Amino acid sequence: MNKNDECEVVKDLSSLHIENMLSESSKKFIEGHLKGCNKCQEYYKALNSTFLNDYKKEKNNDEIEINHLKKVNKKMTILKWILFGIIVTILILMFYFFLKNVYIDSINSLNIVKIKNMQQNSNNYKLVHTTTQINKETNEKSIIEVVHYYKDGKHKEVSSHLVDGKMTEETIMFIDDYGYERASVFHSLKQIDKQTQDFIQEQKGDTLNLFISLVMLNDAGVHRLGLKTRTEMFNNRECYVVSDVYSGSFRENYIDKETGDLVRVVSGSENFYNEELFTLTENVVTDEDVDISILESDKYKDYKINNIDYKIDEKIRFFYE
Repeated sequence: MNKNDECEVVKDLSSLHIENMLSESSKKFIEGHLKGCNKCQEYYKALNSTFLNDYKKEKNNDEIEINHLKKVNKKMTILKWILFGIIVTILILMFYFFLKNVYIDSINSLNIVKIKNMQQNSNNYKLVHTTTQINKETNEKSIIEVVHYYKDGKHKEVSSHLVDGKMTEETIMFIDDYGYERASVFHSLKQIDKQTQDFIQEQKGDTLNLFISLVMLNDAGVHRLGLKTRTEMFNNRECYVVSDVYSGSFRENYIDKETGDLVRVVSGSENFYNEELFTLTENVVTDEDVDISILESDKYKDYKINNIDYKIDEKIRFFYE
């Protein structure tokens, strides 16, 4: 093989030699030729330099890509931890509100269970319900007291109002469970309304629904999330207090820890204050307390008798039935 042909072969194989892809005999041939041929040495050096530059660029590109992937992985790791933290926080909050709701339910159930038991089994109780209202703008104060007597299906309800610093009896109402007759006394009018009606106004235990309705106001779905609880002494009774603040208003239920009685409800806003006190006692009502025949006594001889036959509006009959 002449020298020119060798040079062409060396040039063709140089790239393979640089990449170490030749057999040993071919390597020796290339290396032997390069020792004695300056032109091929220059060609080989130039080609090798190109390969080195390409290698460096490729290596740099690989490093850039690796660094980019590292940054992406780092960001993904941070995002994963943030997401994990959010999920853990949500689960903790859900667990907290679950326990909180269970705790509030256990407080409310003290009263609800007692009242439902009384509705089914108690035939003798007295409920004193005193409401105090204060207008903060005018400083006007109003106190209303309603005393409800119940014995063996007979009800008597006495309403009094604060007049000149003294509680003054205003009305009395007599009615029986599942009855169609009601008698109402209006002292200011000196009048007794004896009303026959075509609907049952009072069923056994209905009066006590007042407690359940007041307690269940704390069970209004998402609204419960804002409820807070504490314990506080009131009238020498240790009470659970379930409180709520909403739109500038507040409301607090006081439930006796020992008896389960709802003893106080306080509510109000910037310009208004309302306090309701409850005293519920069993087996203290006498036959005389609910005896409607008192209306035939001399005490009421000057009262006008007003007989009424009242038929309910069919649109609201469902409310009683």
